[in-house]
Amino acid sequence: MSTMETLQGNTNYLHSKQMTPGNHAYCVGFQDGTFPDMGWHIKGEMGGLWAHPIKLLDGFSAAMVQKGDTIYLDSATTYSTTALGSIFTYNIQGKTITRTQFIPDPAKGMVVEYDMSDFPKAQLLFYPKVDLRPTWLGERTNMIDSTDVIAIVDNQWTATDSKNGWQVRISASSKGAITPTHLVSSPSKTHQFYIAGGLTAGEATEELAAVESWSDLWYSKEQKHFELSGNSSFFCAGEEDLETVFRWLKHNAIWLEMDADTLGYGFAAGIEDYPWFFGCDSEFSILGLNAVGRYDLSKSMLRLLAKASERTNGTGQIIHEMSTNGAVFNPGNLNETPQFVTACYDTYRWSGDKVFFDEMYPQMIQSMQWLEDQDADGNGIPDGYGMMEIHGMNGEMIDVAAYTVQAWGALYESALLQGDDKVAAWAGRSAAELSAYINENYWVEGAGAYADVRGSKAQVLELIDGAIERAEGLNKPWAVEELETTRKAAAVSAGEMNPYSVHHNWIVNTPMEVGFAPEENALKALDKAAQYTNPFGMFVTGIDRDESAGTDTDGFAKRKKTFTYVGAVMTLPTGVAAVAENNYGRPDKALDYLHRMSRSWGYAHPGSMYEVSPDFGMMCQAWNIYSFGYPIVRQFFGIYPMAEKKIVEIDPHFPTSWTRPQLKGVVIGEGEDITELDISFVKGENGNKNQLQILQTANEPWSIMTPVQDHARIYVDNALIQGEDLLDGMKKITGHSILIEW
Repeated sequence: MSTMETLQGNTNYLHSKQMTPGNHAYCVGFQDGTFPDMGWHIKGEMGGLWAHPIKLLDGFSAAMVQKGDTIYLDSATTYSTTALGSIFTYNIQGKTITRTQFIPDPAKGMVVEYDMSDFPKAQLLFYPKVDLRPTWLGERTNMIDSTDVIAIVDNQWTATDSKNGWQVRISASSKGAITPTHLVSSPSKTHQFYIAGGLTAGEATEELAAVESWSDLWYSKEQKHFELSGNSSFFCAGEEDLETVFRWLKHNAIWLEMDADTLGYGFAAGIEDYPWFFGCDSEFSILGLNAVGRYDLSKSMLRLLAKASERTNGTGQIIHEMSTNGAVFNPGNLNETPQFVTACYDTYRWSGDKVFFDEMYPQMIQSMQWLEDQDADGNGIPDGYGMMEIHGMNGEMIDVAAYTVQAWGALYESALLQGDDKVAAWAGRSAAELSAYINENYWVEGAGAYADVRGSKAQVLELIDGAIERAEGLNKPWAVEELETTRKAAAVSAGEMNPYSVHHNWIVNTPMEVGFAPEENALKALDKAAQYTNPFGMFVTGIDRDESAGTDTDGFAKRKKTFTYVGAVMTLPTGVAAVAENNYGRPDKALDYLHRMSRSWGYAHPGSMYEVSPDFGMMCQAWNIYSFGYPIVRQFFGIYPMAEKKIVEIDPHFPTSWTRPQLKGVVIGEGEDITELDISFVKGENGNKNQLQILQTANEPWSIMTPVQDHARIYVDNALIQGEDLLDGMKKITGHSILIEW
């Protein structure tokens, strides 16, 4: 397929999902090459070839005709993927047929090639299964499905939705007969079929022409993957698996890019059931995308969210979920609004794009004003649902509270940069007051953890009763016993509002993720959180854990007959735990969480990591880049950029097992105002002869702020210097080549 790395799938998962990615179209089927019904948003219809906001095909099949015999290619024996596409191998009569799928961005279609070098005299029959239909929530924008009519037009197989005019067209490289049921490709060593569609016949015709001329688009897409996967490249002896996972997560970010025409350019939350736009998913992802230099994608996604939120809400509230036809399903959970503010500031800090920052600053202020208005009792914490969409968890949620503290801090820093003293004072005061309030009112000493919810007696009793019912249904007697004890305490509690640790949800780790928890409480809470893990990571809901969880390495999917997150271990909670551990000086524990998540990579689908570890939910999930990019780039290597000032703070905190870690191609800034850093560390013996080297590629070198030991030697461009002293043992050093020895 190309010179890019090829990964072969686990044959035990041939009857599970795979994807062929593109930014205007994508295709989802099974690894055995078939297209069974799948998905729940549109039940059974989330697979196939999509060019949002419409679906083109449910799938296709093929058959070989040789010497009068018809042999159906109905089950591939191996499946492989590259960053660019999908490869299916069929063993026929001891010989091989290879099917390759590629989507040439930005075309709304796909190339399907069959390599039949072992059967050069055979015909190939291609059977498309048409299903022109609207995306999820299509009815809200008057996209009503109707009958598909098949015809042969201009020597192309076509199908048209009879009322809407949506159309899909197919042509073949080796011309042969075309019937309403199939295309015949004349004998050849290779057979290519070109599929494309659009909202009109004219668009479908144009898109098919683009797909037929796919080779130039192949090379541009390949170049994009080479360049962007090289950003923030991580290397460390003994961490080859982690190197691979991190590299492929950058490919995955490209896989999920989505151009939604008038809605904007962004990225989907996950494939196959979340191929549209989410607030929180995007906001977590952006903190990882910025760490790998994807400011282009961060900015376009934030603009898309801002535009959709203004159209839907007009208040500063950020939406939760929007389909690709522009229909908004949920106008927003509370956490999404502060996380938007944080993501905007973070993107400016890394990109230095003042135009973007000036554009978003009024939205950031409006969002925090709206958030204040959701605080019924004036304690600084908005009331309503956060990340945990569990019935009853709509009191004063810990994740909403923690992310609001983080957002106040982001707005404070933004206001200082804008010279807005009034907003800076408001935001700074709010951040300080709210963090103090949370630490005083959400800490549950008896549980050794922060409360997941703070509410009235009636609210909490209802929530506990629901949790007991859940634990009984899952046969978790330890959880039932603990919850009964909590219920007794809640029933006799005094005061209008009290904190409770009910579900042991992962959100109780957000005060440590944000970093405002006192160290004593933080370490207790993180130790408690570690009890709710299995070899793949952190349980979403701790009471779902059972005694086998510590050693259970089996798949999750086989236990599920319907789609549910009950009992799930997920990459996001595990990434949050890793970030939290790093914030409190425990990089070894953070690395352990990264290793746990890495066990899921390629477990069920080569080249990606499932949403629910190791093999359930979405086969490719956007926020995985946060769970790795943030701990590796921002924390282990300690990179904190201030692109607008051309300053980068570098304060590494490496795991003790890392003796020679490297991070290359760290891109900060945009356009001419850009620097690219290569950072390497050599760990000496017994704490001596350590080296930190920072190489910088820039027109004019940026200033590096880094802690320096009293006895250390500093070399800039091979000259011994002192460096400019700053507070807390930091020095400011400017040069293309910096070497610090101690």
